[in-house]
Amino acid sequence: GVGVEEEEIDCPEPEVDEDNEADVNRNYSGVCFGCHGDVNDDEHNRTCFDYRDWRKYELERRLKLEREGDVHELQMKRARIERRLKKKQQEKEAATNIDASKTKPDEK
Repeated sequence: GVGVEEEEIDCPEPEVDEDNEADVNRNYSGVCFGCHGDVNDDEHNRTCFDYRDWRKYELERRLKLEREGDVHELQMKRARIERRLKKKQQEKEAATNIDASKTKPDEK
């Protein structure tokens, strides 16, 4: 007989929320946060319950957020992005000031 195929749970990859450290670490480190297996390994992804639970949870969480249009979550995200842009802007200004002080002619 032919081995019974394990039923494939069709669950799209969760989006990576760039602002969510845990998400980013979890996805880019390529290590399963449950069993520390390799999340780029299909065999692992089919058989690891932690990973499947997490994907299912993530999916539900995201659908719920989209349905409710969670304003708080969006505000938090926006605030994080604004902070990051502000920091970038400050770094840019700091760099510009350093350049300016080098080239500025002596003021009498």
